[in-house]
Amino acid sequence: MFTARELLNNLDEIVSYQNIHKKEYEKVIKGFKNRLTNFSDELEQFDYKIEKIIHDFSNIDNAEEGINYLLDIHKEHKTWRKRIVQTLNIIDNIESTSINTNRVNEIISSNDAVSERIFKEINFFEKYRIENKKSFADYVILSSKEHLISSEKLNFYDLAVYRAICTLFEHGHQLMTYKMILHSLSGSKTKTPKQSQLNDIEKSVVKMKNAMITIYLKENSYNNENNILREKLLYVQIDRNDYTINGNKSTTRVVKLLREPILFRLAKKYLKADTMSIDIIKVPISSTKANIEIKEYMIRKMARLISNSRETDDSRYKNIFFESIYNDLKANNASRKKKVREVILKILHYWIEVKYIKSFYITRKNHIYNSINIKF
Repeated sequence: MFTARELLNNLDEIVSYQNIHKKEYEKVIKGFKNRLTNFSDELEQFDYKIEKIIHDFSNIDNAEEGINYLLDIHKEHKTWRKRIVQTLNIIDNIESTSINTNRVNEIISSNDAVSERIFKEINFFEKYRIENKKSFADYVILSSKEHLISSEKLNFYDLAVYRAICTLFEHGHQLMTYKMILHSLSGSKTKTPKQSQLNDIEKSVVKMKNAMITIYLKENSYNNENNILREKLLYVQIDRNDYTINGNKSTTRVVKLLREPILFRLAKKYLKADTMSIDIIKVPISSTKANIEIKEYMIRKMARLISNSRETDDSRYKNIFFESIYNDLKANNASRKKKVREVILKILHYWIEVKYIKSFYITRKNHIYNSINIKF
């Protein structure tokens, strides 16, 4: 029986084999699909035996703990089989050259502490504790097979690109152009995006394509190894070829997503994913890399504050300290701090207009900006 790790390695091969001879590539694809199908069949047979044991246990006194143990395994395997079907469908469409840029009306964001931690420019190959009791994980490690990216830390701009890709995937897009990703970052369609904007997106995708994440889950599992997940942040191919976009042929760069991104998958599983109107990101500011990074940071802050307010039924003003904002966004000088404040004020005024927040005010201490206080 193939292990999940072996199958993920096979998927990594598909990404790596993108530029080889077509016949060899088709052979790799076919072999992966066969192994994945066999793995699903073996899971189904194994689960049949589990169901029989559960039935037998139901006639035994004090067997509740054992039954729950087996039910957890059965439930997890059901999730695996569902993802196998999803992956097979994705692989079947991998050679498609037709893209329909359907309108996206909602964005998918997550308020989990794990993604917030790893996109705070942490060092590669170091183990970090997740300092949040409500998180689904205790520790994370970022690593890479590519030594070059160990100096290319992940930041909130990369998180924005990750969120945009997950949003497009949730809306049925496996193939996405850089222009589509930019639209999902800005909320509005620009007819002629700047080449620098597209280059920033590609650089970000490549960074995440090469990055591996190891997540130490909190929950107790029937197998300790299942508490440790290790996957690439993105299993993607980057292709430049002729595509038919909304019926029109064009030569363009396309991101092919081969697997549902791990952080998005876990956020949904542990109820840390939020759906928001796309109006939230249509802030009337230019879609520069710096502005997108600040906007994404504020989106995550708001998602966390709103979630906490719902849990505590607390309608009081919530504050965010400027010192924390400066540290998180690496605003290390007066000019950068002023830029961050100006952009945040524009974002908050716009969010009042679209009724995302009710009001806000700023406090100062000794003539220094101290905090933003927001009411939802």
